[in-house]
Amino acid sequence: ISASQDKCIKIWDLRLGDCVTTLETRSRGCYGLAAHDVKLIQASGSKIFTWDLRKIASSTMNEEQRNNFGRYDTLTGNATGVYGHQMVGDRLYTSAVDNSVRLWDLRSMQVKSKIVGHSDFVRTLAVAGERLITGSDDKSIRIWDLEFHDCTKVLRGHGSYITAIKAARARLFSASMDKTIKVWE
Repeated sequence: ISASQDKCIKIWDLRLGDCVTTLETRSRGCYGLAAHDVKLIQASGSKIFTWDLRKIASSTMNEEQRNNFGRYDTLTGNATGVYGHQMVGDRLYTSAVDNSVRLWDLRSMQVKSKIVGHSDFVRTLAVAGERLITGSDDKSIRIWDLEFHDCTKVLRGHGSYITAIKAARARLFSASMDKTIKVWE
């Protein structure tokens, strides 16, 4: 599954390398996309759209079905643009240009909490075990305790804003517009 600024989401057959369905979302473009179980999450501007993947499994949909492919809810609790998101079970974490991260309950479709600590907008995030890791335009990475939402560590070292974060094998990898990738132990 891929998405872009052209307002389209494409479903691909990875065996053949072919696009099997193109979906026009009618939103301002797609800034983030994630799939989890039967849900597809799309971030666009200040809205987050959730879709039912079971309804798009067939490549034989007509045009109307493709343009309304199982969208079943819109999360609108973000006052500003959404940049990153990650699903963990029935929780969705979103990062936004208002310097915050919101935790959503996908069963109730409501914001459960808002995490604030960066001085500029939060561009990227990752969940690793019981930790939330955020990267911001303030050039810092923050590590948060998921249960209490306390910032337990601040990592500094990039000369520009953080564009990506990945936690793997007891390490943290961060990328920045300063043209570096850093590995944190």
